[in-house]
Amino acid sequence: MLARSLVVSVLFVAAACAGCSSSDGAAPAGAAGASVDGGDGAAACAAPGGATPGPADTHCTDVDGGSVVQPTSAASCTPDGGAGTDAGVEEACPFGDTMFGQEADDDDCKYHVRWTSEPVCQGAGGVRFAVTVTRKSDGAPATGAMTMADVFTTSPADAACDDASSHAGPNSGVILDEGAGGTYTGALAFDQPGAWTVRFHFYGECEDALEDSPHGHAAFHVSVP
Repeated sequence: MLARSLVVSVLFVAAACAGCSSSDGAAPAGAAGASVDGGDGAAACAAPGGATPGPADTHCTDVDGGSVVQPTSAASCTPDGGAGTDAGVEEACPFGDTMFGQEADDDDCKYHVRWTSEPVCQGAGGVRFAVTVTRKSDGAPATGAMTMADVFTTSPADAACDDASSHAGPNSGVILDEGAGGTYTGALAFDQPGAWTVRFHFYGECEDALEDSPHGHAAFHVSVP
């Protein structure tokens, strides 16, 4: 009877820890990408969330079904106030609508944005995201974009500019690490369940005054269990 009790106990412990991170920081089985924070406090849950499903975004599709493309120019990053600039004119909302899924164009049709992540769970350790950004004008990687991520709960009104009254994530505003091919990675933390928005900012050091400024944004709905 004692031997049988020991076998049952071992099986119970093994089952309980089936999804635990190893002590060397390896990602749990089934996780996409590397673990977050070396496995210490990384988000984990039985039924992870992820990209919120919804209609495909069409804001960069013209009336004939073609793609709207806005080229960018490094010279327009810091305009000198000459002809054609609207510097000093503040828009009521400088951001486009929050989009569904994991792939879409930025708000000004300058970039195509695609993101992936580890299973999305609530937790202080965060969830590792990878964002790939390419220029729509020529398909080249958008390098040197200093990609920053705002992370906040989505308001019931679901307006693009409601983030000021929403709950911000613990590390909202983090600058993602740049890798090869216009890919940016980093851990984003979600500290409560529900509907969230993740908004990526590209070339935030540039003024958003001229139409061909490299400055851009793309926001996505994310569901956290």
